[in-house]
Amino acid sequence: MKKIYNEILGEYVEIVRWPVERIISMSSGLTETLYMMGLEDLIVGTDAFSNKPPEAKKKPKVGSYMHVNMDIIRELKPDIVVTITGVQRSIVERLRKERIAVYPLPIPADVAGIISNTSILGYITGYIDNARKLSTELLRKIGELIPRDRSRTRSILAVLDFGPRGGLWSPGSASHISDAIHLVGGICATEKEPVSYVETKTILEKLESVDIVIYENASYITLEQPIGYGSFAEMLEKRGIKYYKLEVFHEETLAHTGPSFILDSMSKLKNIIESL
Repeated sequence: MKKIYNEILGEYVEIVRWPVERIISMSSGLTETLYMMGLEDLIVGTDAFSNKPPEAKKKPKVGSYMHVNMDIIRELKPDIVVTITGVQRSIVERLRKERIAVYPLPIPADVAGIISNTSILGYITGYIDNARKLSTELLRKIGELIPRDRSRTRSILAVLDFGPRGGLWSPGSASHISDAIHLVGGICATEKEPVSYVETKTILEKLESVDIVIYENASYITLEQPIGYGSFAEMLEKRGIKYYKLEVFHEETLAHTGPSFILDSMSKLKNIIESL
């Protein structure tokens, strides 16, 4: 047995078998991290939205982003369940009441948070070397992406579409997205907002122009049809907001918090900035 302290819970989490042999991941970012650590055979279940890498879709599904099926979780007999914070706090409390070992990790507030979560997964699972190897790869990639000329001239408005009820949201200063835009040489139009995300409509009310607009459909999280790229473009036109380029990203390009955000998504951001 290992007792590993959790800063979020403010107490130790008891893991009966360590290194672990059976893991359930409730976050697509954590699932991808475990795969890239080489621990895919230890994953016995995931949330419904874990689709990176594609092989993760084949794992048994134990619930959605905000709900879990306790009967399935008990049947899978995990050594540890990993979650993130935010809306998953209710899942954490439910699992704790069932005396199931659960270890919540923080939602990354910057790019470094993705690497930090990699390290945490390493020591709570007992596969520290695997995590350090992946962390080193991610750090090396970030070094390649940071431009030598640190002058930032291109502004970017990033918009995530969570559907009619969820609305349109843009990353604030406490988001890995705005941090990534900064690192690759851009200016996030909403980077001065001291929150993780801010409603896009409040930004559009005072925005006159921006160099690049990036739209991403994130409505899979709310299980709704998206507001849509066309409708959003109309909003920009009606408000008279000027821009040079409008890019459409596939789901979980910006919203994703796994290693591929650093390895792939940040490269896309840099290429878009340098294309103007």
